[in-house]
Amino acid sequence: MDRSWCKNLSETDRWKRRFEEAVRHHGDECVGLAIGVRAVDIVFRELRVVDDKPSGLSLKLGTKKCLGDAFEALLGLESGKVEYVEPRTGVILARKGEDAIELHLTETKIRDVANVFEWSEQDLFPIIRRLKINGTDR
Repeated sequence: MDRSWCKNLSETDRWKRRFEEAVRHHGDECVGLAIGVRAVDIVFRELRVVDDKPSGLSLKLGTKKCLGDAFEALLGLESGKVEYVEPRTGVILARKGEDAIELHLTETKIRDVANVFEWSEQDLFPIIRRLKINGTDR
């Protein structure tokens, strides 16, 4: 999927279009899916992903499956390619090669999809940590 059009849209418009794409995959609109759209954006930026279907990207989510559906929809991943871990800690770990990004979801209850696109990245994910993983699996 060509996303060159994204460069001409505001950040919020881009998120909303990606959200619409994710909704078609997920089946309905929900806060978790919207948060997943924002998380995908951060993962792409922090891991310097330039391809819409990055090879070698692995995901471990300590979240609801709605967030994983956003990753599946926007990355074209087959169902089951996202690993869910228990207990749900609100942590997203994305890894590409030795580079990884860890996102910690806010503990504040978000009640409306619109809020997800209005909140700052730091409000949604108070901890965003880049990691180097040398031959170990996390």
